[in-house]
Amino acid sequence: MLQGSSPRPSVSGGALASISMKITILIILGVLSDALVWANGDTLNFYVTNNSDTIYVNDFANILVCNYLISIEKSHNKCMITIEDDLYTGKLYYQMSRADSMLQVFDGEIVDGLIKNGTILRYSTTGQLILSGQYYDNWKFGIWTSYYKNGQIESVMKFIVNADYPVVEWNYDESGRLVYHNDEQKEIEKRIKNAR
Repeated sequence: MLQGSSPRPSVSGGALASISMKITILIILGVLSDALVWANGDTLNFYVTNNSDTIYVNDFANILVCNYLISIEKSHNKCMITIEDDLYTGKLYYQMSRADSMLQVFDGEIVDGLIKNGTILRYSTTGQLILSGQYYDNWKFGIWTSYYKNGQIESVMKFIVNADYPVVEWNYDESGRLVYHNDEQKEIEKRIKNAR
């Protein structure tokens, strides 16, 4: 098991039947044939969405619509997931080998093609956790932590709903010494409240 991952909880038969109606599974054809699917320099090994339907995808780019030229508050909203040209809504789990040789894992909920809630983990080629973070209500949320390849914490960032950048941030050097700290949480919360 990869560092930072946790076993999935067991579910009773009745609950499983209920869950299977709500969860969608997409399995990339590359997993079944041990082939890798290339999309914009990244490789998607498998992609899970609903137990009642299995959709085979030859190319990740066919289900991901991105516009990097738009200027939007939430940078993670520049790409949307589509199935047969419709914005996808449902459960999503994927593991993707990135062009930089890291493994990225996402487990969460997609609504209208965008991340609603979920957890993202990124690992180095040696299995070392490099990044962990969460999304809540379509915002980066809670504590996001990045690590150096030696396992030391590189940065810890705290995100809140309605702020796409960290409200509190700590940066460390590779020996673990704090080199930067910034806390704007009270000021940002005040701005968010006044904007309503």
